[in-house]
Amino acid sequence: MDQDSFLTVGEIQLDESHRMVRVGKRQSRLTPQLVMLLSTLMKHPNEVIEREALFREVWDTGYTVDTRTLDVHISWLRQALEEDPRRPRYIKTIRGVGYRLDVEGVSRPRRKGERRGESAGNPRPTQPKDK
Repeated sequence: MDQDSFLTVGEIQLDESHRMVRVGKRQSRLTPQLVMLLSTLMKHPNEVIEREALFREVWDTGYTVDTRTLDVHISWLRQALEEDPRRPRYIKTIRGVGYRLDVEGVSRPRRKGERRGESAGNPRPTQPKDK
């Protein structure tokens, strides 16, 4: 298996190639869009990612007038990750700004087989690009 397809942040483990996420004993299959969304959040743990930046990364568009699509996908991710999606522990809404993946004691993700202190590669920007 390709070690680069595994991403771990805290107890969240994402297998990008098989589109599976595991949190503790919970395991769920994700759609390609949900994998991209979760991967983007996991590459920036404990950082607020603006809605516009998520649209650019996941849907490859700057069109952000109809943001309900993002809200629905976040809801589906919460159902996959959270024990109680109505009271999320991991994916937090930052009203008027975007979303944040809360993971205690984590500053960046690790790839499978990577030891602490090794680089996981270049993270994607969390702020919208200048137009």
